[in-house]
Amino acid sequence: MKAGKVSEAVLKRSVIKTVNKQKKQNTAAKAAVGSDAGLFAETEMTGVMAVSGTALAGCEEGLAALAVKRACNSLAASGATPDAVTLQLMLSESTEEKELKTIMKEAVSACDEAEVALVNGHTQVSSFVAEPVISVTAMGSAPAVMTLEEIVYGSDLVMTKSAGLAGAALLAKYYRENLHERYTYTFIDKAAARETEISVLPEVKVLKKLGIRHMHDVAEGGVFGAVWELCERLCAGVELDLKKIPICQETVEICEYFDVNPYQLKGDGALLFLCHNSAAVIKALKEAGISAAVIGRITDSNDRVLINEEETRFLEPNRVDEYEKARTFERK
Repeated sequence: MKAGKVSEAVLKRSVIKTVNKQKKQNTAAKAAVGSDAGLFAETEMTGVMAVSGTALAGCEEGLAALAVKRACNSLAASGATPDAVTLQLMLSESTEEKELKTIMKEAVSACDEAEVALVNGHTQVSSFVAEPVISVTAMGSAPAVMTLEEIVYGSDLVMTKSAGLAGAALLAKYYRENLHERYTYTFIDKAAARETEISVLPEVKVLKKLGIRHMHDVAEGGVFGAVWELCERLCAGVELDLKKIPICQETVEICEYFDVNPYQLKGDGALLFLCHNSAAVIKALKEAGISAAVIGRITDSNDRVLINEEETRFLEPNRVDEYEKARTFERK
């Protein structure tokens, strides 16, 4: 198989279909495209337990923190509150102890920021891996499962923060000297500093108080990938306005340098959600110091339409994140 996320057809055929056939099915919601956290109830619990995991490979500074935040983001977007994480590391033989220490410091710092405990872990060196593989599992609880049957077509699709946030921050840190050929250090460091915005826990907290139920965190595949996954989960269509998707100038410039699409670049830090009273919700988020904008509208068809002024095309499920393309830069 090719590098990147497996295709949606393969995912449905060989992963989701197999998972949903298991004999012990105590999960509250079956596995599906766009469902990034599993919620399940135990007999004596008043609420439900929730688990979400992710794995990232690479040696870039900030990757361990991203893994922790991504796992917690997915859990929060499902309506749960993250309580703890476990960390599994598979290191290459070339990994030095100082690199391991850096990974752990990043992970612990991210846990402190998310107010979760790092409760378990495993660290191993293997001759079968070329770069460190960081796997994080986040665990938490929710008062109840947010059912998705009540889809309100015609609702606004809103996004917090900006596109390509995490990917641009990682590239700015890893390729700081290369980027300095074209941009000032001040400009580059501004993009790198946006790694502090990767957690979506603050906006989820606001949205839950407002009764917002349909949320999806942006991660691998960027905004386009997240919109597709959300619509797939809701069995709905969308009219997405490209010009309304917020994006920072630093992200635009960095993506131009690497010749990648910012809307398909790691977008951790942004959150998609549905609502009707978008003006009031956006105002509440702004008062909490979080920017947001309406980027489209949910429709009752299966068409996922991308509108760019007079041009219209259809979204497609994208499998390879543009970050992977940018990381081939050093091998050119």
